[in-house]
Amino acid sequence: MAYSKFKTTELIEKELGIGFNYKTLLFKEVEKVEYSEWLRTKLIYNSHAYSKNEKSNSELIVSPILTEVKRQSKSFVTFFFNHYLDIDNELNGKCDFVMAKNIKNHIKNTIFQITEVIENNNFKLGIPQCAAKMYAAQLFNKKNNTSVDCIYGCVTTGTIWQFMKLSDKKIFIDRKIYYIYERNDLLGAFQTFINTFR
Repeated sequence: MAYSKFKTTELIEKELGIGFNYKTLLFKEVEKVEYSEWLRTKLIYNSHAYSKNEKSNSELIVSPILTEVKRQSKSFVTFFFNHYLDIDNELNGKCDFVMAKNIKNHIKNTIFQITEVIENNNFKLGIPQCAAKMYAAQLFNKKNNTSVDCIYGCVTTGTIWQFMKLSDKKIFIDRKIYYIYERNDLLGAFQTFINTFR
């Protein structure tokens, strides 16, 4: 089924056999990361842009943040926007943002992380849909014989960010919430898990 069909964690558990843990602190020690003047200016500029689509407004915040993450990683990672991740007839559709190792042949890229942009603060819907895409990313990596066992995810409105981690058949949902005004901490969280893949 398409990712959009996964509307509850119960369905994820039933169809994919994945359990959920909501009591995890994913990043115990996050080192604050200084952000660039470019990011500060871009976020101010984009805050004056407006679309009738709430998700589009959120993406105006998310995209610069992820671009800054790539820059901070010294281009170790790259991002694909509105990227189709089709595994089979059960898992297929579009991902808002996919983080992968930055190599020339993106078809065989190693996926590290999925970012799901949501509307109306609907984390209850965003979490299972992100979970399904994370599982698809895990299958993609196995198909391409990569050594990456875990996949990270993030559900965000642009202003609120919640991280997730898929390891084996269990998804750990970070009990800490990050906010856009805590950009140093948010960027630090990204760099913390990126460093585990180096």
